Amino acid sequence: MKTSLKRAIAGDNFVVDLPSAAENVATRIKIVTDSCGHDHGQHSNRPHHGRLEFWESDRTRPTCTRSGNDTPEYFKTAGPAYLKTCMEHPFLPEGDIKQKQLARIKALVELAYDDIPVYRDKYKAAGFSPDDLCDYDDIQKIPVITKPELIAAFPDRCLHPRYPRDDLFPTRSSGSSGQTLLIRVDYDAILTDTVQGIRQFALQSGLKYCPNDLLAHVYTVPWWFDSAGGKYPTAFISNLLPPTQVARHLREIAPRILS
Repeated sequence: MKTSLKRAIAGDNFVVDLPSAAENVATRIKIVTDSCGHDHGQHSNRPHHGRLEFWESDRTRPTCTRSGNDTPEYFKTAGPAYLKTCMEHPFLPEGDIKQKQLARIKALVELAYDDIPVYRDKYKAAGFSPDDLCDYDDIQKIPVITKPELIAAFPDRCLHPRYPRDDLFPTRSSGSSGQTLLIRVDYDAILTDTVQGIRQFALQSGLKYCPNDLLAHVYTVPWWFDSAGGKYPTAFISNLLPPTQVARHLREIAPRILS
């Protein structure tokens, strides 16, 4: 499978060109999903034992930040196949991508309208209905909900009633706007988010991200797992630490990828 044009994936602060038509994208995807066959420097193949977490303080550390020490069986069974599907998706014909996106968005909008009060009220106040989504351009009609609205609605008016609150896993937004958004997700969403996160960093690296590369998250909370079945190891450094401490930890662990 070869891409027919040169694509670029925009990150937070950078844009990376993906392989051009002269390069075999399937080969690059295989490198991302399989073990690396090339050297990335002295630290890339170094084993990382235990959790690499650097918090600003024990007092402000959330009581639950990771999904447990055990590696989910998912990463050894269905996970690799889903990762392959995720990696191939950006290189599908544009029409196929839009068709899949529209179907997924319609399903999410219908769920929000039927079951989530804060979204239903927002949509009704704007005169919007899920039936208004007929083609891809109609996505622009969806009313945009704001962070303050979600914060005000949490938890009773924005959590799906099908999921008991105590069974959900907590996370939070970065707080860059001055407000931190509390988020709750179920276990299946965690697994999906982990696989799609691998794809994100693979695309942003120009498909050079490999299973044994250490990735460091400088953020408010760690990634869900220390690794995905022993591959794609992660470290966490709180972005509330002073910059000099963040830099010191980065020098100590020497990650291949920085998020």
